[in-house]
Amino acid sequence: MARNSSVNISVANNTTVHVNESVVSFTISPEHIATTTTFPYPKLRTAVPYILILLCISILIANAVVLAAFIKNRHLRTPFNMYIISLVIADLTQTLLDLPFTVMSQSFRVAAGSSCM
Repeated sequence: MARNSSVNISVANNTTVHVNESVVSFTISPEHIATTTTFPYPKLRTAVPYILILLCISILIANAVVLAAFIKNRHLRTPFNMYIISLVIADLTQTLLDLPFTVMSQSFRVAAGSSCM
């Protein structure tokens, strides 16, 4: 009795499953890979830009307070605090130059109805 050593199965969305004894391989069409799923929490999706705006404002305020305290009080100018201030400056730079674009991209995703987060 001869065994069938290879089987091809066509599935929906141009997906092909190839079974060869103990090896299973899948061939998926590019159209299937490009499909997206729906985001399960649409209210959270619309809240993300507002949460990011609040995060930007709170980061700016907190870092500005730390920087003002460092500038005003000379006894805070220790080597360790210089390291902390360099982190504050890096965080301020990232907040001013990167987070607004992140907020904008999240806002456009909500407006466009994209489901990738």
